[in-house]
Amino acid sequence: MTPVVAIAAAKGGVGTTSITTALAGHLASSGHRVALVEVTSTGDAADDLGVRDHRDHDDGASVYAALRFGTRLGHGIEARENLSYFPGGHVLRDLPRVNGWSPLETPFRRSIDVLDGYDVVLMDTPPKFEQLQMAGLTAATHVLMPTGACVSSIRALYTVVDRIVAVRQTNPGLEMLGVVLWGIPTAATRLRAETLATLNSILEDAVRLENTVIRNTQSVAYELRRQGILPNELASKRSVPFWELLSAGMTVELTRAAERLAGDYADLAEEIMCQLAPKPMAAVS
Repeated sequence: MTPVVAIAAAKGGVGTTSITTALAGHLASSGHRVALVEVTSTGDAADDLGVRDHRDHDDGASVYAALRFGTRLGHGIEARENLSYFPGGHVLRDLPRVNGWSPLETPFRRSIDVLDGYDVVLMDTPPKFEQLQMAGLTAATHVLMPTGACVSSIRALYTVVDRIVAVRQTNPGLEMLGVVLWGIPTAATRLRAETLATLNSILEDAVRLENTVIRNTQSVAYELRRQGILPNELASKRSVPFWELLSAGMTVELTRAAERLAGDYADLAEEIMCQLAPKPMAAVS
């Protein structure tokens, strides 16, 4: 079975979409075949990928049909080599108003199960749109939970856990993959250590990833959205002569920061794929 990882939070501003797209880009560039399914009504992943104006961007119509009727998702947008993107968008705002539609009884899993030829499916879910997030969780095999360091962000993890418990009524195999700490300044070593200790104390074995911190780089984040590129792609410009960077409105410092950010995502991607790898069967004596 292809692993389906839902990236889920219950509070905005903790990098849910950024983490989804950055992981998808890194895994795809490493040779993994990736499907990115966006179960959000904002469709912000299109900006990260630079495909908002793509002719096949349907504002979530295909995902809507899959959520409500179990319709096959099709081929999506080939946003990068090895990366197929199935966009969300404003069409998904109509789902909660459909009489009789329940996120716990959605046929969405059927649509996800027939996605062929992918090594992993990453699913971006909305923090504040509970029904859409729970519908996404019904089709997932694993959940990755982003959080910030503030008390309200950490408290919101309990809401995600409550949603996971509810979804397990219809998707009993859903596993918590771990927690990723997002947007921490690189110099804030004490904050990083104390927050990770807090997460481990309240979630215990739910935190099984070692490299779980994505650094705070606002200048890089701005540049990524401006160009519609991903961290590993901006980092690749590190070898470009500095005068060419300047003519494109960038600096050596910016590409160096992007390289470090891309390294965080590379570490996280490696750990996630190790967690998702099939476990060897115990020898029979």
